[in-house]
Amino acid sequence: YYIGFIAIVWGISRLIFGFSVISLGWGLNGILAGMVAAILFTDIFTFLPMMKVFKNPEEKLGKIELKRAYSFIIPIAASLFLVTELRSIDLVVAGHFFEDAVLDAYTCSAYTGKAFFMLTGIFMIMFPLVSAENSLNRNPIIYLAKSLIVVIFLSLAGIAVSWFAPNFVMNVITVGKHIEGAEPLIKIAGLVILPVSI
Repeated sequence: YYIGFIAIVWGISRLIFGFSVISLGWGLNGILAGMVAAILFTDIFTFLPMMKVFKNPEEKLGKIELKRAYSFIIPIAASLFLVTELRSIDLVVAGHFFEDAVLDAYTCSAYTGKAFFMLTGIFMIMFPLVSAENSLNRNPIIYLAKSLIVVIFLSLAGIAVSWFAPNFVMNVITVGKHIEGAEPLIKIAGLVILPVSI
C-alpha cells in the first residue's frame, strides 16, 4: 500500500508547497522551488519504508522468479503512459484548435480537473488489500466500498470548492492571474472529472 500512500503524499505536498510559495508571492521561480521541495519531501517518505528492505538478508532469485517479476514492467509502463496521455492529450489537442484566450481558460479548468486524479491514490492503497482478501477466498467488497465512500466524499468537497469559490481556485492555479472565461469552466471541472476519478 506504500505506492498509493506515496501518490497521495506527492499530490498533497505539491499542493501545500505550491500554495505556500504562491502566498509568499515568489512567482514562477517559487513554483519551481516548491516542486523541487515536494519531490524531496516525497523521496523521504519513499525511502523510509525501503530501509527495512535493505536490512533484510539477500536472497538469490532463480531465473523463473526474475522473469516473472520483469514480466510486469511492460503492462505497468503501458498503463502509466496511457493514464498520463489521458490526462494530457486534451491540452495538446486544445492547443491546435483553440484561440489563445480560450486555451488559457480551458487550461486553467483542466488543471482543476487534474487535482481529482490525485484521489486514485486511495484505490492504489486498497489494491493489495483487495488482492490479499481475494487470494484468501474472502469478499473484498468492504475495502472497495470504503474506498468509494472516501473518494466520493473528497470529490464532493473539491466540487464544492470549485463551484462556490472558482476565483480562489483560479488564483491558486495561475498565481493570482485573472483569466477571462475560466471561472465557469472551473465550476464544472469537478463534475466532469468525477466519473473518471471514481
